[in-house]
Amino acid sequence: MLQRIFITALFLCSGGFLWAQTTGKHSLTLNFDDLYSTHSDHFPGATIEISRILSDKIDWSIATGFAYTPTHPDNGWEIQRLLLMPTYLSQYLKLTRQQHVYLFLHLSEGITILNYNRADAPGQSFYHVREAGFYGYAGAGLVINSKNRVAGKVDAGLKSYKLSFNDLDINPHGVAVSLGLSYRLSK
Repeated sequence: MLQRIFITALFLCSGGFLWAQTTGKHSLTLNFDDLYSTHSDHFPGATIEISRILSDKIDWSIATGFAYTPTHPDNGWEIQRLLLMPTYLSQYLKLTRQQHVYLFLHLSEGITILNYNRADAPGQSFYHVREAGFYGYAGAGLVINSKNRVAGKVDAGLKSYKLSFNDLDINPHGVAVSLGLSYRLSK
Protein backbone atom coordinates (compact mmCIF):
# COMPACT_ATOMS: atom_id res chain seq x y z
CA MET A 1 0.00 0.00 0.00
CA LEU A 2 2.69 2.51 1.02
CA GLN A 3 4.80 1.66 -2.01
CA ARG A 4 1.81 2.38 -4.25
CA ILE A 5 1.37 5.81 -2.64
CA PHE A 6 5.04 6.65 -3.17
CA ILE A 7 5.06 5.37 -6.78
CA THR A 8 1.90 7.37 -7.48
CA ALA A 9 3.57 10.49 -6.06
CA LEU A 10 6.62 9.98 -8.28
CA PHE A 11 4.32 9.47 -11.27
CA LEU A 12 2.46 12.70 -10.49
CA CYS A 13 5.73 14.62 -10.21
CA SER A 14 7.06 13.23 -13.49
CA GLY A 15 3.72 13.96 -15.19
CA GLY A 16 3.80 17.45 -13.71
CA PHE A 17 7.28 17.95 -15.14
CA LEU A 18 6.14 17.02 -18.66
CA TRP A 19 3.06 19.24 -18.32
CA ALA A 20 5.18 22.12 -17.02
CA GLN A 21 7.45 22.02 -20.05
CA THR A 22 4.52 22.71 -22.37
CA THR A 23 2.41 25.25 -20.48
CA GLY A 24 4.82 27.94 -19.23
CA LYS A 25 5.15 29.72 -15.87
CA HIS A 26 6.72 26.64 -14.26
CA SER A 27 9.97 25.84 -12.54
CA LEU A 28 11.78 22.72 -11.45
CA THR A 29 13.60 22.95 -8.10
CA LEU A 30 16.08 20.66 -6.38
CA ASN A 31 16.30 21.29 -2.62
CA PHE A 32 18.87 20.02 -0.16
CA ASP A 33 17.28 19.82 3.28
CA ASP A 34 18.33 19.28 6.87
CA LEU A 35 16.01 18.81 9.85
CA TYR A 36 17.48 19.31 13.32
CA SER A 37 15.07 17.28 15.40
CA THR A 38 13.91 17.84 18.95
CA HIS A 39 15.94 14.70 19.82
CA SER A 40 19.16 16.52 18.79
CA ASP A 41 19.90 14.56 15.62
CA HIS A 42 19.95 15.54 11.95
CA PHE A 43 17.86 14.28 9.03
CA PRO A 44 19.64 15.32 5.83
CA GLY A 45 17.75 14.80 2.60
CA ALA A 46 16.66 16.15 -0.77
CA THR A 47 13.42 17.03 -2.54
CA ILE A 48 12.43 17.75 -6.08
CA GLU A 49 9.49 20.05 -6.74
CA ILE A 50 7.57 21.37 -9.70
CA SER A 51 6.12 24.85 -9.18
CA ARG A 52 3.53 26.90 -11.01
CA ILE A 53 3.23 30.66 -10.75
CA LEU A 54 -0.43 31.50 -10.08
CA SER A 55 -0.03 35.27 -9.69
CA ASP A 56 2.54 37.91 -8.74
CA LYS A 57 2.10 36.88 -5.10
CA ILE A 58 1.27 33.15 -5.10
CA ASP A 59 3.04 30.00 -6.35
CA TRP A 60 2.14 26.40 -5.61
CA SER A 61 4.07 23.19 -6.12
CA ILE A 62 4.03 19.42 -5.77
CA ALA A 63 7.12 17.77 -4.32
CA THR A 64 8.57 14.45 -3.28
CA GLY A 65 11.81 13.56 -1.57
CA PHE A 66 13.58 11.72 1.19
CA ALA A 67 15.39 12.26 4.48
CA TYR A 68 17.53 9.72 6.32
CA THR A 69 19.33 9.19 9.59
CA PRO A 70 21.23 6.05 10.62
CA THR A 71 20.05 6.22 14.26
CA HIS A 72 17.33 8.14 16.07
CA PRO A 73 16.68 8.10 19.82
CA ASP A 74 12.95 8.15 20.48
CA ASN A 75 10.78 6.91 23.38
CA GLY A 76 13.60 4.76 24.78
CA TRP A 77 13.56 2.59 21.66
CA GLU A 78 16.52 1.92 19.44
CA ILE A 79 15.68 3.16 15.95
CA GLN A 80 17.98 2.44 13.02
CA ARG A 81 17.95 3.28 9.32
CA LEU A 82 15.09 5.76 9.55
CA LEU A 83 14.06 6.69 6.00
CA LEU A 84 11.36 9.33 5.50
CA MET A 85 9.71 9.82 2.10
CA PRO A 86 7.34 12.80 2.02
CA THR A 87 5.07 13.79 -0.87
CA TYR A 88 3.35 17.12 -0.44
CA LEU A 89 1.80 20.28 -1.85
CA SER A 90 3.34 23.66 -1.09
CA GLN A 91 2.04 27.18 -1.19
CA TYR A 92 4.39 30.17 -1.46
CA LEU A 93 3.20 33.69 -0.63
CA LYS A 94 5.60 36.33 -1.94
CA LEU A 95 5.97 39.17 0.55
CA THR A 96 7.97 41.55 -1.65
CA ARG A 97 7.68 42.45 -5.33
CA GLN A 98 11.31 42.97 -6.41
CA GLN A 99 12.03 41.01 -9.57
CA HIS A 100 15.44 39.61 -8.65
CA VAL A 101 15.13 39.16 -4.87
CA TYR A 102 12.02 38.45 -2.83
CA LEU A 103 10.94 37.13 0.56
CA PHE A 104 8.23 34.50 0.90
CA LEU A 105 6.14 32.53 3.39
CA HIS A 106 6.02 28.79 2.75
CA LEU A 107 3.37 26.27 3.87
CA SER A 108 3.36 22.55 2.99
CA GLU A 109 1.06 19.65 3.74
CA GLY A 110 1.15 16.05 2.59
CA ILE A 111 1.92 12.44 3.48
CA THR A 112 5.14 10.84 4.69
CA ILE A 113 6.05 7.19 4.42
CA LEU A 114 8.38 6.10 7.25
CA ASN A 115 10.59 2.99 7.08
CA TYR A 116 12.86 2.00 9.96
CA ASN A 117 14.18 -0.84 12.10
CA ARG A 118 13.21 -0.80 15.76
CA ALA A 119 14.22 -2.62 18.94
CA ASP A 120 11.91 -2.03 21.88
CA ALA A 121 14.78 -2.20 24.39
CA PRO A 122 18.58 -2.28 24.22
CA GLY A 123 19.84 -5.75 23.39
CA GLN A 124 16.59 -6.94 21.77
CA SER A 125 16.46 -7.87 18.10
CA PHE A 126 15.35 -5.31 15.53
CA TYR A 127 12.20 -5.62 13.45
CA HIS A 128 11.14 -3.59 10.42
CA VAL A 129 8.38 -0.98 10.67
CA ARG A 130 6.63 0.79 7.79
CA GLU A 131 3.99 3.42 8.47
CA ALA A 132 2.58 6.65 7.09
CA GLY A 133 1.56 9.97 8.57
CA PHE A 134 0.65 13.55 7.78
CA TYR A 135 3.49 15.90 6.79
CA GLY A 136 3.51 19.59 7.70
CA TYR A 137 5.84 22.57 7.28
CA ALA A 138 5.66 26.31 7.94
CA GLY A 139 8.54 28.66 7.22
CA ALA A 140 9.91 31.67 5.41
CA GLY A 141 12.66 32.22 2.92
CA LEU A 142 14.49 34.26 0.32
CA VAL A 143 14.78 33.76 -3.45
CA ILE A 144 17.49 35.34 -5.59
CA ASN A 145 16.65 35.25 -9.32
CA SER A 146 19.28 35.53 -12.01
CA LYS A 147 18.62 36.85 -15.49
CA ASN A 148 19.01 33.43 -17.10
CA ARG A 149 16.10 31.34 -15.68
CA VAL A 150 18.07 30.11 -12.63
CA ALA A 151 17.28 31.06 -9.02
CA GLY A 152 18.73 30.22 -5.63
CA LYS A 153 16.50 29.71 -2.61
CA VAL A 154 17.05 29.49 1.14
CA ASP A 155 14.19 28.50 3.44
CA ALA A 156 13.90 27.92 7.20
CA GLY A 157 10.99 26.86 9.37
CA LEU A 158 9.33 24.19 11.48
CA LYS A 159 8.79 20.74 9.96
CA SER A 160 7.07 17.57 11.10
CA TYR A 161 7.34 14.39 9.08
CA LYS A 162 4.49 12.77 10.99
CA LEU A 163 2.01 15.03 12.73
CA SER A 164 0.62 13.10 15.66
CA PHE A 165 -0.94 13.59 19.08
CA ASN A 166 0.38 10.19 20.20
CA ASP A 167 3.58 10.76 22.18
CA LEU A 168 4.67 7.16 21.46
CA ASP A 169 4.70 7.64 17.66
CA ILE A 170 7.97 8.00 15.80
CA ASN A 171 7.34 11.54 14.59
CA PRO A 172 10.54 13.41 13.61
CA HIS A 173 10.00 17.14 13.94
CA GLY A 174 12.05 20.26 14.58
CA VAL A 175 13.78 23.14 12.83
CA ALA A 176 14.45 22.67 9.12
CA VAL A 177 16.70 24.49 6.66
CA SER A 178 16.56 24.08 2.90
CA LEU A 179 18.86 25.30 0.13
CA GLY A 180 17.49 25.06 -3.38
CA LEU A 181 18.37 25.67 -6.99
CA SER A 182 15.47 26.38 -9.31
CA TYR A 183 15.27 26.39 -13.10
CA ARG A 184 12.40 28.16 -14.91
CA LEU A 185 11.15 25.83 -17.63
CA SER A 186 9.90 28.67 -19.84
CA LYS A 187 10.49 32.42 -20.13
